[in-house]
Amino acid sequence: DPSLGPLQRIKNFIKEDGIKTKYLCLANDEDIIISNYLAESLKFLEKNEDYSGYYGSVVTFLKPILNIPRVCFYKSGPPKPININSENYLERLITYLSLNTNILPFTFWSIRRTKDFLKLYNEKYFSMDLYGMSEELLDQINIPLSGKMYFGNDIMIIRDETKKNHEDVKNKVHPEQIIPQKDIDTILNF
Repeated sequence: DPSLGPLQRIKNFIKEDGIKTKYLCLANDEDIIISNYLAESLKFLEKNEDYSGYYGSVVTFLKPILNIPRVCFYKSGPPKPININSENYLERLITYLSLNTNILPFTFWSIRRTKDFLKLYNEKYFSMDLYGMSEELLDQINIPLSGKMYFGNDIMIIRDETKKNHEDVKNKVHPEQIIPQKDIDTILNF
C-alpha cells in the first residue's frame, strides 16, 4: 500500500509474512544494490558472528538544478575502511554516533542480521507512533548495540534521485508533536 510510510509497511510485512532468512537488506524504489557488495558482506558476516553488519558506500545521482542535468554524484562513506570493533557496546555506540555526520553510509539500507533488525519490531516497539525517519534513528542506535561494525569502501547501493519529486509539507508540525513523549520514553528506555 503506497499510502503507508516505510515503517508501517515493514511492520505489516513482518506481521503477515515474517522474515525467514538469516540476513536482510532493505532498499528504496530508486536503489540498485550491487551484487559484489552482497556477496562480500554475506561472506564477512558468516565469518564474523560478533559483527552486526558490513556496510559500504552509497552513490547518489542528484536531481538536476534549474533543469540543468548534473552528471556529478556524491559518495557517502569513509575514505578508508573503518572497523568499530570494541567489545563494549557503549563504546561502539559512541564511536559510531560521533562518526555519523553523513560521513558513514546509510546503515538502515544495508545488509544486516535479521535477528538484530527484528529487535526493533518486537511487540514493545510495534505500538510506537514514529514519524518519518525516526525508525532510522532507532536503527542506528540498535546496530552498534547489536554487534561490531565494519565500514568498507566498496559501493553497496547506487541511488537515483534525478527524477524524485519532493512535496512541500503544507501542515507543519511542532517538533514535540513529531515524536510523542511516550515514544521518547520508550526510546530512552531502549
